[in-house]
Amino acid sequence: MTAEINAALSGESLALLLYGSRARGAPRIDSDVDVLQLVSENPRTYSHGRVNVAAYTPDHLSLLARRGSLFVRHLRDEGLIIDDPLGSLAHILNAYKPPANYDRLKREMAIVLSIPWATDAHDYKKGVLRAVCYASRTALYIKGAESGKLTFDAKQASVNSGVPDLAHLLRVASPAQAKEISCLGFHLLETSPPVDISMDIPSLALWAQDAHPMAFRLLEAVVAGASEIKYTSMTLPIG
Repeated sequence: MTAEINAALSGESLALLLYGSRARGAPRIDSDVDVLQLVSENPRTYSHGRVNVAAYTPDHLSLLARRGSLFVRHLRDEGLIIDDPLGSLAHILNAYKPPANYDRLKREMAIVLSIPWATDAHDYKKGVLRAVCYASRTALYIKGAESGKLTFDAKQASVNSGVPDLAHLLRVASPAQAKEISCLGFHLLETSPPVDISMDIPSLALWAQDAHPMAFRLLEAVVAGASEIKYTSMTLPIG
């Protein structure tokens, strides 16, 4: 697998870490290879074959660590460092601080979960599904963190949180099931849509732009017709 990862990499790496199901030692036959690449410049996400790379600068990843990012928690708890010659990545992961609470993140995700009911949701159906899957998966991890049973194995997390069907839906759902996934997400967050869901998605994105940056980034990707969510463009808001 190391040769496959090296062949997929672009640019110079400061450090590398394997995360996801491959790092947990419980991959499916069709599981991708998820890699964190620490870079000095040009942070981005990209793929080559089955290898998905999330490239972050040290400053950006450090910011996420200080803000209690669930992504950094994932890297710290379940990731396997492949290469870290200067110890930079280990230092960043060790600096992770859990947030005081997840209230702000819950509000951000609840906004995203509302979009299947937007007046123009059908016009963006693939993007809507992608965004609500992201938000529901995040809600699943929040629930695990709050209950003291955090795991980033979506199947086990779904069972732990009392929504055993969610993990399967996140893998195979069609756009027609976006509302079903959103309802499970709202159940996990123990909340309801926080905004007027009769709004169209571009208007909702503009409304969220200043006060809800994570929701805005996800909605922006939906409106732009992006084929994937650029995780490196997102940070956890300071509560």
